[in-house]
Amino acid sequence: MDKRLRACLSRVRADFYASGFRLPVHYLGAVESARSRGPGEVDYQEYLEEVLSENLLLANPWTIQARKGLKQEDRSPYLDWLADRVLPTTGANHAILDPNFLVFTKLEPDSWQSLLEGFRGQKQLEADKLFRASVDKSIAEIKPKALIDLVVQGASRHGFQPSQAKVSSDEDLEFVDVTRKDATCALRLIDTVAFARRGRVLIQYVFAQYPRKPLALDNFVPGGYLYSEWNKTARLLQVAVHAQCAFVRALRDALQESVK
Repeated sequence: MDKRLRACLSRVRADFYASGFRLPVHYLGAVESARSRGPGEVDYQEYLEEVLSENLLLANPWTIQARKGLKQEDRSPYLDWLADRVLPTTGANHAILDPNFLVFTKLEPDSWQSLLEGFRGQKQLEADKLFRASVDKSIAEIKPKALIDLVVQGASRHGFQPSQAKVSSDEDLEFVDVTRKDATCALRLIDTVAFARRGRVLIQYVFAQYPRKPLALDNFVPGGYLYSEWNKTARLLQVAVHAQCAFVRALRDALQESVK
């Protein structure tokens, strides 16, 4: 991973959590509670950082099989160590080496449902706190164009504007950073049809240094995907956009500051 990116991540994550986005903290706690960590193991958040360091070097998404194509010097020694310990007993799971996360993904349905309700409740608390002044209603009552407008408004708060003059509700929506000439990152709202129908708000980060490797909040913080899913109301949709844009804005600013 780029040394500047790794150096910035810890502070950006801490500031993100301190600003009120506590859902990833709850998710991390649940993963870490799945089993007692063994000697030499790091927590799930640090594991994600090791995966990210390799993912950025791969043409395709990171998997256990894909990482074998990396040069030895480009592979994470920690992930190699986990592979030697985990794979002989679990088989070549396509995307998981962390022992705690493996246990976490195998929770009984009732246990997972209980956790999921807690995660959704936490996101609702954040939405109600951050957007209590806005009128809340089901997204089923909002026209697709108005839903897109909410995303555009949310991204604009963080310095990102649509790159196309006409914003459509049936194609991916690209955003450019209008705050800087030497833009570090652009955004992409993908699958706008699913977004309008189901409230799925997935915003990809396209960094100038890695133009062919779109990333998302889930690559940087535990359980980041939960902000993208289950956005059934206007407030939940707004907090989904705000969380994803706020994180990348802070990371963008930290990366810019690191080169001064």
